[in-house]
Amino acid sequence: MLDLTVRVLGQEDWPLYRAVRLAAVQESPDALRATHDQEASADDDHWHAQMTTARRLVVELDGRVCGVVSVGRFSEEPDSADLSGLWVDPSARSTGAAGRLVDTAVSLAAAEGLKRMYYWVGTENARAIGFATSFGFRVTSHRRAINAGEDPTVDASEIALVLPLENDASTVPNAAGGFTGANPITKAGGR
Repeated sequence: MLDLTVRVLGQEDWPLYRAVRLAAVQESPDALRATHDQEASADDDHWHAQMTTARRLVVELDGRVCGVVSVGRFSEEPDSADLSGLWVDPSARSTGAAGRLVDTAVSLAAAEGLKRMYYWVGTENARAIGFATSFGFRVTSHRRAINAGEDPTVDASEIALVLPLENDASTVPNAAGGFTGANPITKAGGR
């Protein structure tokens, strides 16, 4: 059986966040809209600041960090969370690591009393949209343009998916740390 553990990083963990984020942008620059070179050139002050702009979560598989996600406040709706930067190392995909990260992020946001969680996904990223909807995120009509990278002729955009965190028994954490009702996270068996 796989040993998956998720933990929320503290301020002092910025070097670990930097290392996993650099691995993520090295492997998936298009999905994360950044390059390794851009982020590797950032100074320590940048990485310290990153630890205050959002909560950073990592997942460990058998004691090895293999994924990351960030949970911040959605600037357009102060009572909502923003899930971003979800990445799992290819060697740990299909182990439940991504599901464990999202499950923990949802629990954190709900425990803070937030009402919704937004997750922006590239409109062409069917796999990510499918993953998010399997957790109960709902596709919305909200779109935004994104930086297409090095090809200025590419018209890239993201779609907002939203997950209610209150008044929906399937997404509210219970006292035992699990979820009440027919939660899509637990129904799907975790990812």
